[in-house]
Amino acid sequence: MKTSNSTSFRNHFSENVLILNTYNHLSREEVFFQKVKQLIHTNIGNEQFSVELLAKQLHLSVSQLNRKLNQIINKPAGQLIRDMRMNHATQLLLNNAASVGEIAYQVGYENPTHFSRGFKRKFGCAPSEYSKIGMRKNGQTMRKNGQRTEKA
Repeated sequence: MKTSNSTSFRNHFSENVLILNTYNHLSREEVFFQKVKQLIHTNIGNEQFSVELLAKQLHLSVSQLNRKLNQIINKPAGQLIRDMRMNHATQLLLNNAASVGEIAYQVGYENPTHFSRGFKRKFGCAPSEYSKIGMRKNGQTMRKNGQRTEKA
């Protein structure tokens, strides 16, 4: 029995899709969440980056974006952006990458005071205290004049 070209093509295509799906380890939700995290990370220092801009880059409405994120990670986009900014700030503070004010700007806060309040609310200590943890970890101390020195 002779099969038509379209039937042959359809069979070949369906077999290859099955093979591709077998090797595809990430679900749609995981791929979507990876893309969201990548967009936030790319824009982490942009003070103007917002939920609205994230939704626009993903070609979704804000409510669609929040609905998807709530389904995947149980938090809305605004909270995810703040969490990622704060987590990035902790890494910078532990590595003593810059002053608290400079780090606030690097993670997208226009106002260092607002950053410090949010940081304390999330982590239970001021960013400057958190930075001291990083200095102790890296074997540094602070002089009274604010200069960092290596421990002897």
